[in-house]
Amino acid sequence: MLVLSKITLNDGMSPFVIIVYRNLIAAAATVPLVFIFERDMWKKFVGIFLWAHLSEPKEIFLFGSIGSLQAGAPPRRRAPPLPLDCAGHPSSPPPPPSAGPPPRRRVPPPPQVNAPTAEWQVKFLSPDERRESWEALAETNTTRFHQSWEVLTESWAEMSFFFRAASRPARPSPQELVRSIKESLLALDTRTGAKALEDVEKNVSTLRQTLSGDGEVEPNQEQVLQIALEICKEDVLSLFVQNMPSLGWEGRKDLAHCWSILLRQKVDEAYCCVQYIENHFDLLDFLVVCYKNLEVALNCGNMLRECIKYPTLAKYILESSSFELFFQYVELSNFDIASDALNTFKDLLTKHEAAVSEFLCSHYEQFFELYTRLLTSTNYVTRRQSVKFLSEFLLEAPNAQIMKRYIVEVSYLNIMIGLLKDTSKNIRICAFHIFKVFVANPNKPRDIIQVLVDNHRELLKLLGNLPTSKGEDEQLEEERDLIIKEIEKLVHSSV
Repeated sequence: MLVLSKITLNDGMSPFVIIVYRNLIAAAATVPLVFIFERDMWKKFVGIFLWAHLSEPKEIFLFGSIGSLQAGAPPRRRAPPLPLDCAGHPSSPPPPPSAGPPPRRRVPPPPQVNAPTAEWQVKFLSPDERRESWEALAETNTTRFHQSWEVLTESWAEMSFFFRAASRPARPSPQELVRSIKESLLALDTRTGAKALEDVEKNVSTLRQTLSGDGEVEPNQEQVLQIALEICKEDVLSLFVQNMPSLGWEGRKDLAHCWSILLRQKVDEAYCCVQYIENHFDLLDFLVVCYKNLEVALNCGNMLRECIKYPTLAKYILESSSFELFFQYVELSNFDIASDALNTFKDLLTKHEAAVSEFLCSHYEQFFELYTRLLTSTNYVTRRQSVKFLSEFLLEAPNAQIMKRYIVEVSYLNIMIGLLKDTSKNIRICAFHIFKVFVANPNKPRDIIQVLVDNHRELLKLLGNLPTSKGEDEQLEEERDLIIKEIEKLVHSSV
């Protein structure tokens, strides 16, 4: 505790007395030390005394001019003013007191210089002594500060840990936690009401803190693995998916977060939760269908994308009948859900090249028939996103065989010519990147050449009006000029 008190000494000198107390935790005593500074000098030195580790003897250091400070001299007092009469003039002084023996003056005993109980030791320092004393004091106090700071830091850490540990409730074991979650989820089917939902969300929140930590305590990886095994053993993973629509917003968010952590848990070189889903593929179908539910669509989308990271789960979704639902979801009027469904759709077609290549080879006609509906959709966002993704997908090296098959189809060429007429600049540019592959193909079928020749005037006009700009579109201009020359060459060779 720091106490500042202003006192007045002889000759009007007004120093500040700075008293620093160090509260000793192990003892009941306090140890004061007083330093006196003249006028504002305390401001320059107060910082060092805030943290000083002080011990006896106690000393008073007087800094500044002390020539007029007489040790033991009493302070000068002013005589009291004379009373005034009615006219405002000083009245006669009061009569002296009655004669009698003068009061005896009490003489203080001489100070005991070497007494161990002396309250102060007064030193009058010269400027050089003052500077040397200050430097020595500053060095000593700095050392004491570092020692005290280490002790205080350790004490604070121990005390804060004690209070946190005392206030934090004990967490249940993995078996108890999973059992509690299962019972609360099953209770949703037998009884309704806020209490049942509150129990589920409370248990799911505890599960999230156990799996990912709470900001103060890191998760115990051994416990996380035990929880993952218990969840698969007790079929809680199925209950998660089935009861997702019944939870509130916070509960769904926590559950989706726990889902992503659980799928990553690996036991004996195997992902236990992924293996569980492989034996319960109906959970994936349920998640896909949940896109129709506006409240849980985004949460289920996140959970699906976590599943798609694993080849066996992604392959099942591609080959299932529920995959066709994505062609409906990307055209939903709700922009957020449509965009989320498109992101899931892209992940399905880009995460695992071998599975995608196998799927498209066996479902080529069916897939592109459905995809053509997206390219010709009346929804601008759907057209733009679908043509953009197709231009990126076909030009990827792993999809070369799919591209070669696509660019020999006259119907798909006509679709690209139609998109070159779109009012949107972005759609026209994306369509051009697909159209140029039809034209640049060295092995163009005769019917493709015939379409290009028959529509060459319109095509040259569309390509000439293709929007370009400086910088990154310089390559686009070069490609456009090459395609124009190739079309003109086809026209001349056909005459």
